[in-house]
Amino acid sequence: MRRDMSPTTRSRSRSASGTWKRPTASNHARLRVGAFRQLAADGPNETISAGMERSLAKGRAIAYVYWIGIASVAFLGTVKPNF
Repeated sequence: MRRDMSPTTRSRSRSASGTWKRPTASNHARLRVGAFRQLAADGPNETISAGMERSLAKGRAIAYVYWIGIASVAFLGTVKPNF
């Protein structure tokens, strides 16, 4: 089956029922790749740069939460408290 790779359907995926579903946060990074290309082609753009900075800030915050969770589980696994 050939997949249409036009810009409007590239970031979408099919659900189990075969219908198209909207892009979610999980593929947000793939959507931002276009912003890098647009900056490379058109030069500096305040709107795109601000959007990319917001995305990086959100990603950094999520990474900190993950690392705190991983460190907590590692600590509890090491000390093995008796509850």
